[in-house]
Amino acid sequence: MVDIEVYSHQEDYMKFQNLRPDYIKAITVSLDLAKKYVADKEEVILADFCCGTGSNSKEFASLLNGLRKVILVDINGGFLEIAKKSGIKSKDLILQESDILEASFLKECNIVLSIFAYHHVPDEKKQLYINKIKECLKDKGILVLTEIYFNNKNNCMEYYKKLFESIPSDKTIPGLKKFLQQTAESSDFEFKVSKDYADKQFEDNGFTLLHEEKIWSNDDNSDEKEGTFVQIYRL
Repeated sequence: MVDIEVYSHQEDYMKFQNLRPDYIKAITVSLDLAKKYVADKEEVILADFCCGTGSNSKEFASLLNGLRKVILVDINGGFLEIAKKSGIKSKDLILQESDILEASFLKECNIVLSIFAYHHVPDEKKQLYINKIKECLKDKGILVLTEIYFNNKNNCMEYYKKLFESIPSDKTIPGLKKFLQQTAESSDFEFKVSKDYADKQFEDNGFTLLHEEKIWSNDDNSDEKEGTFVQIYRL
């Protein structure tokens, strides 16, 4: 059995995610910035890496009143079935049930959403992940990189502990605490790195940082380079 059980029970996935203050704010900021930085509002082609249920693409397409093409890639067929039926406003909707490192792309995308996806790739394969982003992005295309960065596992565990404690008790639902604990402890799906590591990797691959915001946590004891960030890059 996988070490994050909700990945096998897709119906609960978004229920849990939508209770997370870091997740909710990160999605809002990511999509607002994506709308700001994408140039051609009429003919946008978007690739959504490790898209899950496609909810981010759906919301972004609504913000722009429809897209030219949306390419959804996820290894989980159950998530893609939910995405397919969700009503994403796009002239063309492409679903790829695939490991992101084995997906096929044309160099046609104005924008790539990598929202909590980079950390699902083992460190030794992260360069291959970036190669896939470059494979599908047009020159001067935009990458929305939304990520959680940690310098060590202990800080990761503390982050998820504080995250659960920050959710009002009357909002919690059965299974939420277990989901967050499994996420913090995961070795199947969670391969988080330091921000310095990621920053250097994207810079070395020719990406230019246009904008950056720290989303969570913002308490006085948190390291300024640890936590959830939204970064906008141009290739």
